[in-house]
Amino acid sequence: MYIYCGYIMVIMVMVKRIEKVMKVEIEGYEAIEKIVKTGGNSGRIYVPIQWMNCRVKLIRLDPVECKD
Repeated sequence: MYIYCGYIMVIMVMVKRIEKVMKVEIEGYEAIEKIVKTGGNSGRIYVPIQWMNCRVKLIRLDPVECKD
């Protein structure tokens, strides 16, 4: 019986992605602007209960590096 022990070397290359502002046109029934808050290990936005089971679209308005 042979036991194989190997190492895997992972090289990560960090590339800074340049984000471009895009124009988005959407038709809808209501719009709310909010700030994303922490929710566990992700971000969370609360919307009115009347929106349950309705389709929504989220559009990030600030670059990822936005500050408080």
